[in-house]
Amino acid sequence: MADIYIGLMSGTSADSIDCAALDLSSEEIKVLSCKNFEIPKDLKKDIIHSSQSEKIEQELIDDLDFRMGEVLADSVKEIISYSDIEVEDIKAIGSHGQTIKHEPKAENPYTLQIGDPQKISNDLNITTVGHFRHDDIRAGGEGAPLTPVFHNKVFGSDRKSKAIVNIGGITNITAVNYPELIGFDTGPGNCLMDCWSRINNVGNYDDKGSWASSGTINQSLLSGMMEDEYFSRKYPKSTGPDYFNHEWIKENLLRISEEIPIEDVQATLVQVTVISLIGISSDILKRFSFIHSWLK
Repeated sequence: MADIYIGLMSGTSADSIDCAALDLSSEEIKVLSCKNFEIPKDLKKDIIHSSQSEKIEQELIDDLDFRMGEVLADSVKEIISYSDIEVEDIKAIGSHGQTIKHEPKAENPYTLQIGDPQKISNDLNITTVGHFRHDDIRAGGEGAPLTPVFHNKVFGSDRKSKAIVNIGGITNITAVNYPELIGFDTGPGNCLMDCWSRINNVGNYDDKGSWASSGTINQSLLSGMMEDEYFSRKYPKSTGPDYFNHEWIKENLLRISEEIPIEDVQATLVQVTVISLIGISSDILKRFSFIHSWLK
């Protein structure tokens, strides 16, 4: 009898929902099905607006929580139908939810994800586990990234040194160097580029980087952006699009006296993502020399 688990994930870019069905009845992880689902445009718009707002009314949070929970439940229904899975074989659903606020360094640390796991459980009558970030913060962690635990399980059994990089809305890195495991957010991934594309009516994202390729990196803007204290902060650390967003871009542009073409801003934002990944703090480079050689 199969032990099937379903995972739900929507990244910080809020571009879509990933839904995977896995058979974990043995040591080998068997992917039964994996599908990508769009987030409805009106919900996506509200998510992006909320993540970049300083304050969110509780009524709106409750509304988003319900709507996202509904969309997540529908995604599970579709993958069950698509994969011809027997519902009684599904042991549990793991649902990360959509992050709209993440403040692990606040006086009272908190993180906020929408997509009510209780609603998912009620709608599908399947045990649903959520609030992963919230529980990690309560345990004294940063709440993100959560992937290092998975990376260690999947890639760490041979005890060889590895670096795993995930560039989503935010970029994170895992350093597996048995018996040590380190993971943290290096800074923005696609979130700033996506934001600048939307604001300038290029689209929800810069397809194949063609718009950024038409521009030139502005060194003055780049230097100012890379002076942000987040990049020099030591790990553990985590961040989100509630910090790296349009306001962050505007503040940096205001410090530059020159007029910068919008495509040059986009090219510069690409470089911010690259440098913030490569510019891992020196103590990690010394202890994890394999990362240094790999980055070169």
